[in-house]
Amino acid sequence: MPHAWADLGYNILHDRDAWGQTNHHLDVTIEECPTEQHYDPQTLSLTVVSPRGDHSSSLLVHHPPLSRNSSFRVCPGEVRLEDRKRKIVGFFTYGGELFIYTEDERTRCRLTSTAPIIIRRSGIPGILAEMSLLLMAERRAAHSRQRTNYEERLCQVDPFVLYAAILQELCHRFEKIPYERRWAKTEQFIDYLLRAIRQAEREPNWPRPVPALADVL
Repeated sequence: MPHAWADLGYNILHDRDAWGQTNHHLDVTIEECPTEQHYDPQTLSLTVVSPRGDHSSSLLVHHPPLSRNSSFRVCPGEVRLEDRKRKIVGFFTYGGELFIYTEDERTRCRLTSTAPIIIRRSGIPGILAEMSLLLMAERRAAHSRQRTNYEERLCQVDPFVLYAAILQELCHRFEKIPYERRWAKTEQFIDYLLRAIRQAEREPNWPRPVPALADVL
């Protein structure tokens, strides 16, 4: 079980491992009885890799879960929390590992990834989440005649490599927009992408060269 948990319904944090790689975490606590002191998730839903590793499936976690302590490989895509009042908090992940720890009165979940976990609708980072989902939809459509190809790639892709490929693809696309057609938010997003790339390049597992998105998904 993780050594530290904030007394919150959810929390995003990061740390570094012994090799200097940044790991990002989304901690979620599903209480048997709501605390009414903060957002109290009732369910966690996301997409996970099948045991065979060749296709994805939806996973819904609640308290108590079907198995007391378990782990899953998580596919890139949306992560959703929903409370008893039907309020939804959405995130985007480039993939990772989900660990579920069950206690008598609560279930704790930790999603860990080498790539950032983004809160959707959170300003400029939220735009990156939406653009990432859009690019994934484009790649799914490109495999429409052989859907299993996309599923296999989705299940096997390295989260940090996917993150790097998406940053590169978005930079190429947005930098092609003529200056006279750029809005202020377009410039802000390009600056954000360039900063994100510079920061990610300092990670020990930054791919050199960065593969094209079409070669990843």
